Amino acid sequence: MDLKKALNYGIIMLIFLASALNIGCQEASNQNNSVGINGTNDTNVKTEGGDIMSQAIKLHTEDGFELQAKYYPSAGGPAVICLHQLNLNKETFDDLAKDLNKEGFAILSIDLRGHGNSLMQNGDKRDWQHFTNTDFQNMEFDVLAGVEWLKTQDTQKGNITVIGASIGANTAYNFVSKHEETASAVLLSPGLLYKGIDTEKTIWPGNKSLLTVVSSGDSYAYHSARELNQKTGKELFVLEGNKHGTYMLDKSVRQKIIDFLTS
Repeated sequence: MDLKKALNYGIIMLIFLASALNIGCQEASNQNNSVGINGTNDTNVKTEGGDIMSQAIKLHTEDGFELQAKYYPSAGGPAVICLHQLNLNKETFDDLAKDLNKEGFAILSIDLRGHGNSLMQNGDKRDWQHFTNTDFQNMEFDVLAGVEWLKTQDTQKGNITVIGASIGANTAYNFVSKHEETASAVLLSPGLLYKGIDTEKTIWPGNKSLLTVVSSGDSYAYHSARELNQKTGKELFVLEGNKHGTYMLDKSVRQKIIDFLTS
């Protein structure tokens, strides 16, 4: 083999080896990114800068629902669980979750049973449109699954806030009132009765903080919030207009919630 052929052969081999090495690195990277929390095949959600902002996780309820959730970690920080309103999903809390995470809170946003990607119960597909009142009342199991999972994370124990919107607000109110692991709740447009979830008979503990946010033009939620406020004596924040639930979460309301949780 002359010198020219030998050089060409060497160059070809170098290109082949470089390509093989690159493919191997990409496969290793993909495998690492596919391993989520608790060994599941969940995907890390990243910002444009490449920093991990949230992690996709799975929760399992005691009555057999598999729930999809999004977690924004914060080592040693207090934790917040977010519960969306009817026919929406966990992504409606993204802006608030990111704001709170910057303040040092760990955030767990859950697709409630029958919503988003939380549609499987004991191997059967379940959609909220076919729920009974009991099915909606059992959303408390979803919150409990979140609380139990947070106990395995690096968060402040016994200092969990539950933020809920509409039917999620009713669920949050009833759950926090009777669970020692929780310290406070934020209610966005609660009702005295949503889909069988009754708040009127719930007794709110005096030692737990509560913030209720409602629009004055959102008639049922407004009158419900006023009545609940008369019973609890806790903080009520009334907005102009008629926005409901997470649709109220503009910058000023998000800041109000931050101030409430950091005061």
